[in-house]
Amino acid sequence: MNQKFLIVANIKAEVESLVKILKVLGFQNVIDPKKEMIDVAFIDYFLVDGSDSLEIIKSLKEINSDVRLVIMSYYDIATVAKANGAGFLQKPFSLESVRQALLDSIKIK
Repeated sequence: MNQKFLIVANIKAEVESLVKILKVLGFQNVIDPKKEMIDVAFIDYFLVDGSDSLEIIKSLKEINSDVRLVIMSYYDIATVAKANGAGFLQKPFSLESVRQALLDSIKIK
């Protein structure tokens, strides 16, 4: 699998963990989504820098309408994720929960 992913998150350790899991699942990391098309984006719902995660989702959809989206949070916001055309990944996550969030993001598309 040669799919590419983007992670927008607050905690470096979570990003590193998610990168490892996604690489095990066959994905490659993308640094700049404006230069490379991404297949899936994992976005923290609550961003500490004040960014609006829903605006980021909107921008990513404008760049690539086929992008699969997964919203991450410690809080159960699955209904918010689904309403925005995204899968949901509850933190803390595991390989299996990441795999399930990816499958859910495909079903929602």
